[in-house]
Amino acid sequence: AFPQGAVLIKVDVQEREREQLRKLLATVERDQIAKTQTREGQSGSFSSAELLNRTEVIERLLVEDIGGRVVINLSAILAGDPLADIQVQNGDSLYIPEYTNTISVIGEVRQPGTFRFEKDRSVADYLEYAAGATIRAMHKETYVVRADGSVDMLPRSRSLFRFRPSSARELYAGDTIVVPVNPDYQPVLAKYREITSVVFQSMASIFPLLTL
Repeated sequence: AFPQGAVLIKVDVQEREREQLRKLLATVERDQIAKTQTREGQSGSFSSAELLNRTEVIERLLVEDIGGRVVINLSAILAGDPLADIQVQNGDSLYIPEYTNTISVIGEVRQPGTFRFEKDRSVADYLEYAAGATIRAMHKETYVVRADGSVDMLPRSRSLFRFRPSSARELYAGDTIVVPVNPDYQPVLAKYREITSVVFQSMASIFPLLTL
């Protein structure tokens, strides 16, 4: 058995998550109606079709299975720690998987995969096993999802040019390393064009002053 990977699903948590999704759906619908009644509907950053699509996604989430997972420390519970114990109710479920001796790497890496856990290996080592991060990766936001569902952000070490995930964070069997996408990523060519346009406009505005 692998107690560190235990999954506790609680029905009351599922209902709270479902209620939060209902509130989110109501907010999206309210914003959509407001935008169609104002000029935002013409100049806003999101079209009516995009907003409708978001509404449909949330509606599908409401009818699909809601997670309801509660992070627990089953090892401490089995050891008799009363502070780690948690009350259960009718309908709750506890799943205890078999031991897994692996580490998974997902997200913006060239070759996502699952690799054998080696105690002396760091996050940087496993990123190398996955052929490294892609150019769209947000290195400084890399995080680890533990087998119990908890999340640890990596400590960051500053290099001369950028932040990079520290290799000091200890990993455990069953962990998953997640490299998120950088939402502000721009291709080099597009960034070059943007910079060139700004420089050209600046020169154009200064040139008349130089001829005075």
